[in-house]
Amino acid sequence: MTETLSSAPHVLRDAPATVAAGGSTTAYGNPFIRGDTTPVTFPNGAVGNYSTVTIGTGHGVLIVPTADGVAGIPGTSYGLLAVHRFPVSATLLEFPRGGADAGEGYLTAAIREAVEELGPYWARADYRRLGLLHPDSGLLTTQVAVYAAHLEHAPAAGHIEDITGATQVWIPAGQLTELITGGRISDAMTLAALALASCGR
Repeated sequence: MTETLSSAPHVLRDAPATVAAGGSTTAYGNPFIRGDTTPVTFPNGAVGNYSTVTIGTGHGVLIVPTADGVAGIPGTSYGLLAVHRFPVSATLLEFPRGGADAGEGYLTAAIREAVEELGPYWARADYRRLGLLHPDSGLLTTQVAVYAAHLEHAPAAGHIEDITGATQVWIPAGQLTELITGGRISDAMTLAALALASCGR
């Protein structure tokens, strides 16, 4: 049966669920990541195990930084990071992001991450929550709050993050589509955050 957009809320509300049939067992863990296995009953009645991964506290933030007239570029530019990602052996263009500490609110975490990865002047930016992302809902328990952060005036020089060497680059808004369709921006969380931002939420 094909569901239409108008019936989607009904489908989301009444979709059969996979439910836990026992307590979880931690198969692997370190200070940064934990892998758990949980006995479950699937929607068709079958019994099995489900593996989940929790990163840090399970809560994270992503920042969509914008500024006007950076380095003489007219209009709005987006602040992305050029960062080498070991798992994919490539340098990607991404929005800054990071985990929230235990007991830390999303907004506080977003401002902290922005200052760490973009520079201290982002402490005075205007922050607005755009929404929530589940980066990989089939595996990760993580949920990520997305914030827009805007400065009227921002330094043109790219900030370099201490640990990873990630370097901030300014991308004019008009170049984003070309970078996406050309495969230069391929990070899933960055693409999802751009979708939220484009919805004007």
